[in-house]
Amino acid sequence: MLIAPSAEQTQTERDGLSLAISLTAHELRAPLQATRAVVERLLYAPATASEQRSLLEEGARELDRLAKLTDVLLQWAHGTVPLSIERIDLVSVVAGCLEDARREVPGRSITLVAPSRLRLHCDLVHIRIAIMNILRNALSYSPSDRTVEVVVRRSAGCAFIRVRDHGPGMANDDSPGLFEPLVRGRVGRARATGAGLGLFIARRVVEAHGGAISAESDGNGTVFRIDLPVRTAMVSR
Repeated sequence: MLIAPSAEQTQTERDGLSLAISLTAHELRAPLQATRAVVERLLYAPATASEQRSLLEEGARELDRLAKLTDVLLQWAHGTVPLSIERIDLVSVVAGCLEDARREVPGRSITLVAPSRLRLHCDLVHIRIAIMNILRNALSYSPSDRTVEVVVRRSAGCAFIRVRDHGPGMANDDSPGLFEPLVRGRVGRARATGAGLGLFIARRVVEAHGGAISAESDGNGTVFRIDLPVRTAMVSR
């Protein structure tokens, strides 16, 4: 005998599906825009054979990233954050994210202070997602003439990534729900930008790795911090 789902269960499933769709759209937008930009430059901008090859290689990288991201998001839609753990250099990953962020928002200043290497085991695709969402958030709220500052360090058995912007900061009552889905702070609501998903995605990814994410304002912008366990990390200075 089939038992019909309750109204509450049906609504929960609908909410989960809506969130999964929103997450997918949120994460696919950037690589699709990057690939489109590459194609438009090939079509409309004069370029040498070497420049054309470079653009094609960039487009291939974005498409490869898009394919991997699609697989991840399909699994996210089932309510899980499946991790494929591998040994990575966190500094190299963060530096690559900074390059991507500069391409997405040309002309913006982003600095990185880090050791030469910091190796740990984590999911490369997911960690990139978390870092990019924090960077996009910082660039969105920081004035265009101010630098977004990124620091990577190891401390007390953890690797941490600190991202500081020089925007308006957070109101005290914004903090509790800052990392919840579809929630934006008072400043974000006033600007009517963003879907309120980036920080939630970053939190889910970091917590799936056994880490923690936090944010605080000090009157001169906001500092986001990601802490990741470094059980087998090796640091080279």
